[in-house]
Amino acid sequence: MRVLVTGAGGFIGRATTERLIQDGHAVAALDRQAGRLRWPDAADHGDARLRLIGDDLLNVDLDELLADVDAVVHLAGRGNVRASWHDPGPYLRDNVEATDRLCRHVAMAERPRVMVLASSSSVYGGRLLPWSEESAVAPASPYGRSKLAAERVAEVRLAGCGKTLVTARLFSVYGPGQREDLLLSRLIDCALIGDVFTVHGDGTQRRDFTFIDDVVTCLGRLLHLERSDVLNVCTGASRSVLDLVDLVGELTGRSVRISADQATSVEAIGAVHTWGDNRKLLRTCGPLNWTPLRGGVAQQIESQQHR
Repeated sequence: MRVLVTGAGGFIGRATTERLIQDGHAVAALDRQAGRLRWPDAADHGDARLRLIGDDLLNVDLDELLADVDAVVHLAGRGNVRASWHDPGPYLRDNVEATDRLCRHVAMAERPRVMVLASSSSVYGGRLLPWSEESAVAPASPYGRSKLAAERVAEVRLAGCGKTLVTARLFSVYGPGQREDLLLSRLIDCALIGDVFTVHGDGTQRRDFTFIDDVVTCLGRLLHLERSDVLNVCTGASRSVLDLVDLVGELTGRSVRISADQATSVEAIGAVHTWGDNRKLLRTCGPLNWTPLRGGVAQQIESQQHR
């Protein structure tokens, strides 16, 4: 297939683009930060394998871009739960308005058959865990609300046009290449340089940590679905932040000093606990060999030691 990947220069977008190319697909890689679209071996792929487009979804000529693609993986968007409380406007623009424009053009375009929309576990918020796709949606942050709004916009825009919309609700993706401001990246950096790691809350909050390679495998399989669906992309296991602190300390051989920010509210961390039910994903995509948390964290530590 020829696949359009939006947000291709980001953590998940870059890994997805590389995997699609490895699997023999051609990719049109779109990212508004053109400087992030740098692949040392891009010339080896040739124009037929990798096309780099530095432009914004709200400005790019989508009619031209979608004319020769078979599928879309929409990963572009704005993250960061805490920042969304202080300035929610950019989240409306980047997560909702940009998705709306893309979906309008996908609906009208003749060729793309399927669109995979990257959503987030942040759309959930109920206390009944683990969350299944039928669980109540109750976002605990403006970021989560913007991702839920993007889901609704996509559902409305692509309804009745013959396109397949697969919404992938991603849970706490980690691994080599993760953004430096995210929890595990910060924790590893603190361990490596001997700095104090600030734990927001008391550290007992839990997350369903999902390794980047496993997420990319799932996204690739979702491109082949023939009916619209909503799926949790997660391991089905949940570990506390303090568990993660202990694991990083063990793997680096360094004691991690922590400072608990007890005053941190839900504004900083979103839902206190995330834990996903992945049974629907496994029924849909088949068996998945999930990367153990220990092995995935070890890979991220090695990556950060050399960056």
